[in-house]
Amino acid sequence: MLVASVAAYKRVPWSDEGWFSSAAYNLARHGFLGTTVIDPAGTNLTRIDQRTYWVMPLYLLGQALWLKFFPASFFSVRLFTVLWMPVALFSYYRFLWRVSAHAAASALATCLFALSFIFIDNAGFARPDLMCCALGLSGLAAYVEWRQTNLNLAMLVSNAFVAASVFTHPNGVYHCLGLVAVVLYYDRRRLNLAALGLAALPWLVFSACWAVYIAQDYRAFADQMRANGMNGRWTTTLNPFAIVWNEIAQRYAVAFGLATRGWALLKLPALAVYLAAVAGALLQPGFRRLSATRRLLLLTAVYFVALSVFNQKLTYYLIHILPWYLALTGLYAMWLLERYRTLRPILAAVLIALAGLETGGILLKSLSRSPIVAEERAAIGFARAHAGPGDRIVGSAALIYDFGFDSRLRDDARLGTVSGRTPDVIVIDPLYQDVYDSWKTVRAPQMQGIQERLATYRLAFRSGVCQVYLRADR
Repeated sequence: MLVASVAAYKRVPWSDEGWFSSAAYNLARHGFLGTTVIDPAGTNLTRIDQRTYWVMPLYLLGQALWLKFFPASFFSVRLFTVLWMPVALFSYYRFLWRVSAHAAASALATCLFALSFIFIDNAGFARPDLMCCALGLSGLAAYVEWRQTNLNLAMLVSNAFVAASVFTHPNGVYHCLGLVAVVLYYDRRRLNLAALGLAALPWLVFSACWAVYIAQDYRAFADQMRANGMNGRWTTTLNPFAIVWNEIAQRYAVAFGLATRGWALLKLPALAVYLAAVAGALLQPGFRRLSATRRLLLLTAVYFVALSVFNQKLTYYLIHILPWYLALTGLYAMWLLERYRTLRPILAAVLIALAGLETGGILLKSLSRSPIVAEERAAIGFARAHAGPGDRIVGSAALIYDFGFDSRLRDDARLGTVSGRTPDVIVIDPLYQDVYDSWKTVRAPQMQGIQERLATYRLAFRSGVCQVYLRADR
């Protein structure tokens, strides 16, 4: 948690953090769940400035409650995510201990999970991924904790947690499928109508509450969900080999530095360890015969297939399958140690080096770009000083925190060329610059319009990688 907090304090804010916080802030301070930093004009996100439907609601509600008591800074809202770390780790340990009956292997896997780059990286961002994962793991843990003594209670509580995971982020469906696999593996012959009815109850409650909110503006809900749902959610091929290859090339190669290089290469040894554990589970007869190994392999397969088919895009989503790679790693390491005592120093050195690389990597990544925060603050100060009360300021939603949630700020990378709403002040930060660099090749006509629009402005201020443009007539 300390490493995650340092990373959260140092790292540059991101645009989707601003989108989530805009809605949460408005609910906490003004009583409506509108994402006002996004202008609905030209986005197909109908009335998003009044009601937010394009993402699942629980993370927004949780952050809004947090902002009722704590300041609306990017570090503060990230702390809300950091606090989900112990929930995820406790639930993970309890699940592994129940499934494997091997306390040492469970503890080792939990430590590796806590010190992993992907876990800490997610914890240091104001995104719903860690909350979604923690609730999903809590559901799995609740089921194996109570299934033998009270199946009905296990079904009710586990589904309540998993339903909450889904209503935090659509990726909660991975944990839903994981729970189905666990229930069928252990208790398919014990299921009855009462247990199934109790399992359905939390889903009905969450759905009913959401339906009340949807009914307030169904058209906006349908438009926003359609706009967000078309954003690369599903695989575009039915070829299983292509599906697996796309998952490897587009997610793993990017996440572990094979495609991106840079700091991400520090995660490459971790990938090698995960592959060694999976290979051991598949190819080592003695290890494969363990009942715990078979259960963990089943979960790994379920999550891998689900990730390959649904939401095959962001590397952040690896947090949902990472626990099962590390569970196999911890179990395999203990299995080797119990049989080959001469391997103890080697395995200990590998695992210590792995943890050091991953925690060191996340700190280096955060510290390497931390000066940008000061540069952004200088640009924001200039923009606010030179904008009138009714002026329109366009900049990335990542700037919303240091803008003090200023209602004049709108996130519009197209600079009004689509919405028809001309900015008075434009702030170009590294996020916009990255977008423009990619659009030069994939959206050349749109980029030409943006460059023509920007040519009518005057570069009034530069702070490192940030620039502030004012209308030429000002």
